[in-house]
Amino acid sequence: FGMVLLEAIIAELPVIASNAGGAAEIITRKQWLFNVGDVEKLAQLMIKIHTLDASERNALNHQNKLHLEQNFTDNAVQNAFWKLPFMQLLMQHKVI
Repeated sequence: FGMVLLEAIIAELPVIASNAGGAAEIITRKQWLFNVGDVEKLAQLMIKIHTLDASERNALNHQNKLHLEQNFTDNAVQNAFWKLPFMQLLMQHKVI
């Protein structure tokens, strides 16, 4: 899971990541992902992220943080858990 990515987003840092593990769940804009071993793409993304102006950086940070808040906070995970079909079935039958 991409805990380091979530921590970077909370710190309002723009992030790039390899398209492996949980990164693709966290990074919603796929242009900021690179395939493992693709050093050319990694270098391009490092340059691109370094050259973002303040407005672009703020927009990217805002989008990432909004996605984090909607999907990875305690409340978001708890809400998603209770919406799972299995949990709905248990609640219907008053098992829990």
